[in-house]
Amino acid sequence: MKIGLLDMETVPNAPTSKFLSKQEILEFDNDWIYNRKNFIFKHKIPLMVDREDAKALVEKYVSVEFHKKSDDYTKINYKKLKKIATSKGIPYKETFVKKELLIEKIIELDGE
Repeated sequence: MKIGLLDMETVPNAPTSKFLSKQEILEFDNDWIYNRKNFIFKHKIPLMVDREDAKALVEKYVSVEFHKKSDDYTKINYKKLKKIATSKGIPYKETFVKKELLIEKIIELDGE
């Protein structure tokens, strides 16, 4: 499963590059044969990576953080949020709750 990461060092129109060395990757992936794995971060756009890679990047780099999906959902208006909830399998009757509770339900279904 993939998870979103953000690099706080990025600025508009200037992506940053981070990497994991072969030794760091071999700790969780014994089949890795290349020298390193590169990751390009763009400004305010989450980079979707595997969970093991994400944990290693967050541990290695201070500026790399996990992306909070609730930040994305708070920007969406309530009507669209209700449509998203019903499309993810929440019964329509259960969408008549406060926006914060609805966001929690959606994130719970996303698996984060």
